[in-house]
This record gives sequence, C-alpha cells and structure tokens, in this order.
Amino acid sequence: MFLFFFIKKKLSYNLGKKINSKYVEFSPSISPDGKYLFFSRRSWIDKNMKEQESDIYWVSTEIFNIIKDSLSL
Repeated sequence: MFLFFFIKKKLSYNLGKKINSKYVEFSPSISPDGKYLFFSRRSWIDKNMKEQESDIYWVSTEIFNIIKDSLSL
C-alpha cells in the first residue's frame, strides 16, 4: 500500500515492509475518528498456495504525519 500527499505536487510513499509484505494486502480503511488504518492481509497456509487465510491488521495514522514530516515538500 502507498500513502499519497497532494501538496504542491503529488508524492507517494511506500508504507514499508511492516505493512507491505510478500503476501497480499487489501481493503485499507481509516477508522471514523481518523486515528487508525485497518487493512487485511491474505497469506498462504501451504506451500502449494492453495489454502489461504486472511487477518486484519491496524496501525496508528500518526505514522502518516511522521512520513509527511520526513519528506521534502
């Protein structure tokens, strides 16, 4: 998943290995109070990639401000 900032020019930022894994991340959603990003991750249970499981993860949206402050805008 990527975070986009629309300030003067469009900047995108990869959210990193803790969020973007070798599996499939999907369905990002921000909590109604804006404090959390929820997303799902689908991983494979077996080596043949036939059985899958999905889990829901969350991260504080404070990471958005940390990323934004680290960019040269």
